[in-house]
Amino acid sequence: MFSRPFRVIACAGVLALFGIGCGVSESRDGTSGSGKSSGKGDDFDQSYTPEQLARYDMPAHDRVWDADDMERAGNVLSRLCEERGYYLLPKYDSERSAMIFKRITDPENTACFTDDSLSFEKRFQNLRKFLNGRVKISRLYESALKTKDTHKIEYVEDMGSEMRFLPQLFDLLEDFMDSLNENDPAMRSWCKRQKEMENYAIKELVVHLIDELAEPEQFHKAEFQRLVGYMHETMPKYFKRLPKEHREFLIGRLERLQKSPNTKMLQPGLDELMAKVKGPVRKPAPK
Repeated sequence: MFSRPFRVIACAGVLALFGIGCGVSESRDGTSGSGKSSGKGDDFDQSYTPEQLARYDMPAHDRVWDADDMERAGNVLSRLCEERGYYLLPKYDSERSAMIFKRITDPENTACFTDDSLSFEKRFQNLRKFLNGRVKISRLYESALKTKDTHKIEYVEDMGSEMRFLPQLFDLLEDFMDSLNENDPAMRSWCKRQKEMENYAIKELVVHLIDELAEPEQFHKAEFQRLVGYMHETMPKYFKRLPKEHREFLIGRLERLQKSPNTKMLQPGLDELMAKVKGPVRKPAPK
């Protein structure tokens, strides 16, 4: 139904190279949690309210979370889902829990590792904690989708949140490499290898995003429109980081997608996305 989650590529690939892997273990099926369902059906909302979650040390939703908050939220939700089931997870449009879901996916939470007034050491430390919590939560929602204890809109919003913060993560890695001693040949060689691996990871990330578009029937119209909106916002940021050969490869994938009879519902969004990643057309210089 869904392609391999691109978050696994980002964390296990690039981040591991820098010694800041997300440190989240997976069960044999690639998920975590018990898989127990509430048994009440897709539309029965038993998600936990802020007051209920607060009893288990969930951070308050009415303020920006730091790295410790995100890690704690991941631990709290993982423990509760393991004990009781995925039905309690916060939901996107729930009167009971939408405010918690919004906090989990709020881009303001990334300040803990994007604030350049902090040292690199502190920012990387915060990034590790942030990802420890964030990846745990993402895997819970993937598992909950399989047991029908959540909806695709939560999956889409969770993906959109990651699509927004991953460019910031790559910015931090770039800053780190730029800070190293350029006069050391061994260090320059190491940075070059890391950059090549980062480029490969970004390319694979975009491939999986394109694969999501190849199966538009899996989404309702509103879900699809939000997913495409996130791609419009973030895809150009990924493309500008890549060397020419990777960009050309990905544009070729998008062009094949445009020609597929299964993707008519993608228009005009797909054409607009293609225009953004290709960039403005340069007019030939006057003779």
